[in-house]
Amino acid sequence: FDLDEEIDGPDYEITLYDAALETLDRLAMAVGGKTMAPLVLKTTEAYMKKPDWKSKVAGLMALSQTAESCRDSFIPILGKLVTSILKEIKSD
Repeated sequence: FDLDEEIDGPDYEITLYDAALETLDRLAMAVGGKTMAPLVLKTTEAYMKKPDWKSKVAGLMALSQTAESCRDSFIPILGKLVTSILKEIKSD
């Protein structure tokens, strides 16, 4: 897979969504999990409680994009995190 070739292709368009995901990932790598995890968890919790599905997806994607860098902070609370997410998803 050649990313340069893919990006230069006529069908490739970088969307705001793509840029936001990449930014979250890079920010988490730059500042580290100890700094980023509390912010992501607080934001995700707030977004998961919103009634619209777009907010829920945004919260889940924030977790997904920062999971690698925040892994050491997420692992100890993983069970609680999954239970909380499932509860909010089921409430809809």
